[in-house]
Amino acid sequence: MPAGYEDPNGDRVCTLINTPPTVITSPASLVIGSGPSCIARERFRWDFSDLESSSQSAYRLQVSRNPSFTQQNLQFDSGKVASGAEERFIAISSTPVAEFTDGIADGDGQLAFNRTYYWRVQVYDASDAGSGFSAGTSFRTLLHPYPFVDFSWAPQKPSQGEPVQFGDQTIFDSGSASQSWNWTFPADTTPSSSAQQNPQAVFGSDGNQTIILRVTDNTLATDSNSGNGQCSKTDTIDVKLPLPDFKEIAPVSSLGKIWKEFVSFFDNIRLTKIFTVSDSL
Repeated sequence: MPAGYEDPNGDRVCTLINTPPTVITSPASLVIGSGPSCIARERFRWDFSDLESSSQSAYRLQVSRNPSFTQQNLQFDSGKVASGAEERFIAISSTPVAEFTDGIADGDGQLAFNRTYYWRVQVYDASDAGSGFSAGTSFRTLLHPYPFVDFSWAPQKPSQGEPVQFGDQTIFDSGSASQSWNWTFPADTTPSSSAQQNPQAVFGSDGNQTIILRVTDNTLATDSNSGNGQCSKTDTIDVKLPLPDFKEIAPVSSLGKIWKEFVSFFDNIRLTKIFTVSDSL
């Protein structure tokens, strides 16, 4: 019924028209997960706006391999998600799984490294009125995966003061250029830090000792899409107390003389008994 309609009884009836919400997107940004694998994800953010001050009830996010957003070019389609969240994360993978490889939008789509994509989002208000999709915005994923940091040491159960050899076992992508290493040891360790790939260290204390290895791939560090280009791994080594150091100590000369006299005394007693028995025979 149109607004301002007056029925025969003289009652004025107004029809409220719900204005669809609007959405403003922010540039896609790279988010690096913590841990040795440094999993990279793209973060998509938007701002929901509604004239009736309604809240967001749902959204639909799409990522396409070209600006057309045709289904065969969709890399990711969240479908309509009942959520008030105004952001979504999508992982970047060396072996990305496209959203529509099986023709079904299941929300598991991933992005490839070093590729340009386009994304857009549609939002819904509490009355389920949709905004329509935002304009497609392009972004490019980072060049290649971050290093997967790992290391070993020997001996596995070292003692305080015993040299420990550390070995870098980090896995770098084939496209990676120069690399660098930054080891951090407890303050009383010699050394307390090292830039060598495979350093040796001596722990000054027993107990649990924390070691951190930070690895930097310089090609990623200089890439505007790659964050800080650094990954790390933290591990703990149980350092034992050293075993006692046994040493043979030569007897003091005066004690040695007393010992010899003591032995000689008992030898004389033994010989006296032997001669006494012989005489009696």
